[in-house]
Amino acid sequence: MLGEDSAGLQALIDLTSHTGRHDRDVVPLSFPAPLNMPAAVRAAFAFPAPEWQFSDGTVPHIVVADTLRAAITSATERYGQFLRDTEQGPCTLSFVVERYRLTGDFHTITDREVFAPCYNSADFSVAHALVNSLSTEKANGLIYDCLVGETALVLKPACLSGFNTERSVALDWNGAAFERYYDYRDLHWSRLVG
Repeated sequence: MLGEDSAGLQALIDLTSHTGRHDRDVVPLSFPAPLNMPAAVRAAFAFPAPEWQFSDGTVPHIVVADTLRAAITSATERYGQFLRDTEQGPCTLSFVVERYRLTGDFHTITDREVFAPCYNSADFSVAHALVNSLSTEKANGLIYDCLVGETALVLKPACLSGFNTERSVALDWNGAAFERYYDYRDLHWSRLVG
């Protein structure tokens, strides 16, 4: 309906997005915002997250990974579930990958054998309860294994610093799963397995 009017489209986004309302101080942030907080971090903590393995959607957080492949694996897990739930047909999603420095003490459950209940793909209740408990205890977050690297669920924005843009990637969705990703820096497609 807005056609080519990018200003009108941005006005609509600002009215309807949680981040836009926080940016205009229409709705105050529910967490202390560090000075010069990157927009992606603010958006992650301001926006209600969908349910996924390590969150029931009630705990504000951001997920960061130690490698590009781990970041892509984490994104395909969370966005894939949403696309399946909404019966989305084939499409391509584009992302900007950002680099941060992670500081602070984090609880670690990277040993899948010891923490097997947290990795149960049929029942997320143990992982959800753990993250809710960590949030209540005001912990920094949780580091877990994503098979191709380690990933951190960060519960405090102040644990992240050193923001800069790393690269852009596109994820190719076939209607049932993500099949491959395109790395705009290296200019090639890579297959996603599993």
